[in-house]
Amino acid sequence: MERSLILIKNTKEVRNIITPKLIVITGGSGSGKTHLLNNWHFIEQDYSIVKKITTRSPRKAEQPETNKEFIFSCSRKEVEKCNFIYSYRDELYGFLLCDIEEIHSRGKNAIIIIKSIDVIMQLKERYKKLISILCVSNLEIDKLESYLESKGNPEGENKKRLYNKDDEIYKTEYSKFSYIFDKIIYNSYDESFLLEIKMFINSYGK
Repeated sequence: MERSLILIKNTKEVRNIITPKLIVITGGSGSGKTHLLNNWHFIEQDYSIVKKITTRSPRKAEQPETNKEFIFSCSRKEVEKCNFIYSYRDELYGFLLCDIEEIHSRGKNAIIIIKSIDVIMQLKERYKKLISILCVSNLEIDKLESYLESKGNPEGENKKRLYNKDDEIYKTEYSKFSYIFDKIIYNSYDESFLLEIKMFINSYGK
């Protein structure tokens, strides 16, 4: 009987270890969210990105055919069919629950960028194995603007993103609800950004 109990306990522990996670990245404009998403292979190999559909058009630096994060220029009706929807800068964003479940069914971690506190909290209630990461820029806004320009983002586009009132509102929300994040990382725009996240993910739950 004692051996049976040990086997049952060990089986539960194994199941707990291999249960795929949902990783949510969030933060203000220019904080490194997309850079982190596009370089997640440096952190781990067993993952897939959950694509969002959105009403917004691609930016000049974004290539719709190869973009890992979005399906662009969808109608509002298409986005409204999603299980999770949020609005940001007058555009709608949405994603499907079945897309997360399909990734998990393959034994992979699912990763997604979300700019909505409400949606992150909804997901936290549903997924116990959710890791939420908040990216925060370490640069002053004028230096951040120059940095984004150096990466090929047009000057006018950067101003719209960084000086947008919606982004200020979200930054306030992030600080107000910082308790919901498992990791807050300050981005200095060097290799330490990815290294710190890798160390955190490797040690998470140990």
